Amino acid sequence: HVNGVDRPAKAAPAHSRRDDLRVLVQTFSLSSIYALPWVLTFVLQRWHPEMLQVPQQAAAPLALALMFSLIVSGGFVQCMARKGTFYTGLGQPALGAEVSLRIWLCGLVALSVSAAAALGAAWYFEIFEPRFAALGAMAYIALGALWLTCGALWLERRYWHVPAAFAGGAAAFVLSRQAGASPLDAQIAAGITAL
Repeated sequence: HVNGVDRPAKAAPAHSRRDDLRVLVQTFSLSSIYALPWVLTFVLQRWHPEMLQVPQQAAAPLALALMFSLIVSGGFVQCMARKGTFYTGLGQPALGAEVSLRIWLCGLVALSVSAAAALGAAWYFEIFEPRFAALGAMAYIALGALWLTCGALWLERRYWHVPAAFAGGAAAFVLSRQAGASPLDAQIAAGITAL
């Protein structure tokens, strides 16, 4: 109602099934990226257990690093996705990018602080050997940074970067194993390459 004259409301833009399917695939892939390491690890341990066999002292810290990196970074990734989408929807993509960068940095700080706390607890309670606890903490920060970065890349619609990162990590793992590296060294090379 403007100046005593009723104006018809603007109709919402029509969405095609293709647009709806695109949004569904993007949303599913953003969440499913976290399932990929679990599925891949399960498949490799089921059919090729020797490929991932690490020293017994390193197995628990690395498994905890993977689990907790997904848990801690997951909330920040969802926050980036919601805030970035919100500001982009308002026509403010630069503001969305700035907010997402700050959330990414907060996530990295949270990962670093929690890794330091875990290292302190592992040392105080003598849970793990210090060198393997340190390895787990480094893996935790690296994996968490990888998940945060994957979330940021999806938000920026650089969809091919995430599969390319995982493909690069897989290639580094295979090449390291073929060069005679231990499974632990090959996993570290894969993580660094993907990141």
